[in-house]
Amino acid sequence: MNKEKIDIDKMNSENKTTIETKISWFRPYIIDGKELNHIVIYNDGKEVFKTVGGWFEHLGENKIRYDVKRLTIGGEIKKAIKENLFRKDNYIIRDKEDTFQKRYILYIHEEFIPVETIGEQLHFETPTKKQYHTLYKLNVPNTRREISHLDKVTDKAIYEDTHHNYIIETGNYRTVKTNLGETVEELYNRFKEDNINISLYDTEKLLDRYIVKVKS
Repeated sequence: MNKEKIDIDKMNSENKTTIETKISWFRPYIIDGKELNHIVIYNDGKEVFKTVGGWFEHLGENKIRYDVKRLTIGGEIKKAIKENLFRKDNYIIRDKEDTFQKRYILYIHEEFIPVETIGEQLHFETPTKKQYHTLYKLNVPNTRREISHLDKVTDKAIYEDTHHNYIIETGNYRTVKTNLGETVEELYNRFKEDNINISLYDTEKLLDRYIVKVKS
């Protein structure tokens, strides 16, 4: 990510674009009738991050996730033919890898949607592996009405507007095997060499219940 100061004036300029979902149950954003498959934030010839799908998903308190249905960014979105991470604008191209549905990729320059790296966090873990992912904060104001408290007299919910930035998960996951995971994989590969038909899952269950010794 470019360490230079982001020009916030570009976010506050009159030239803005709103991206949003068109149907409540359909998650991807639609831009001029084009369904998004991914969104890439880029700067200085590099990807800052890339979404798994064609929308942003906010990671809220207590790890509750919800889709960002509507988002306003600085600048307009232009049509382009190919990827160019040295541009300094927002553009949309056909996703060439999506040959079946022919969806698109939206490229947003970081000047128009400033990003802050929060850092890598544990996503989930099992006895055989730990998976980590990186969280980013999109510095785009987000106002949402939330329950503040219950009225002591009427027992009705009192709402107030809360202001915060979106927390977005990247799709770049990193998986690390535990000691058990390394042992399971080693035994599984030995089974394959000996033409023993057993799955990786069943190998893990086998080691979970029995002590297995491999003859040299």
